[in-house]
Amino acid sequence: MDDRTYEHADVPAEQILIEVAGPEPGARYILPQGVTTIGRSLSNEITIDDTRISRHHLEIQRLPGDTVIEDLGSTNKTWVNDEPLTGERRLQSGDIIQLADAVTFRFIVEAYAPPPAAQPHAAAPIEPEEARVAVGPGDAPARHPAASSMTATPPPPTEVAPRSSAAKVTPPPAPKPARSKRYYWGIALLVGLLLLCLALAAFLWFAPYEFWAWLFELFGIPL
Repeated sequence: MDDRTYEHADVPAEQILIEVAGPEPGARYILPQGVTTIGRSLSNEITIDDTRISRHHLEIQRLPGDTVIEDLGSTNKTWVNDEPLTGERRLQSGDIIQLADAVTFRFIVEAYAPPPAAQPHAAAPIEPEEARVAVGPGDAPARHPAASSMTATPPPPTEVAPRSSAAKVTPPPAPKPARSKRYYWGIALLVGLLLLCLALAAFLWFAPYEFWAWLFELFGIPL
């Protein structure tokens, strides 16, 4: 991945935050022109549901020739490349941004090349030729000019769709592991033991006096 910073206006580029550590590792956020805020509140462009993150934690301002990050007075602070963020700081491609001890982002700049416009294909010209038609004996043959060459109309130029602001790409969820037969056999065994204990308790509760007399006599316990 190319981490170089593109500062020339004639080279379009995308600025992206990649979540390195946090609730959604691998998520990518494309930063639009202007201000992007990050925090716990739903009013932010990027929302992080974690109590260690302030409601409005920080903002990133993308300018024509610069990108600046600033902490918004958060409780648990912000670090850039392991240095505490105090005031405004210019971001460079490859910088590591850490919010409290909850989330870590990597800031990168990627060159963006729009797809080439479709080139019109002109039809090949038709070579002129003459056709001779015999009318009758002694008549001069008539000459009929061929149709003029035709040129194909070029298709309209294609338009490149605008990039979506703060687009988020989420990795697909991992499939749930299938449960083995041992899991169901264990549940059946536990249910069987529970039923056996209930049956034994019911028997002892309703046992006759002779049974208790025999049991006490067996263990030598006086009634």
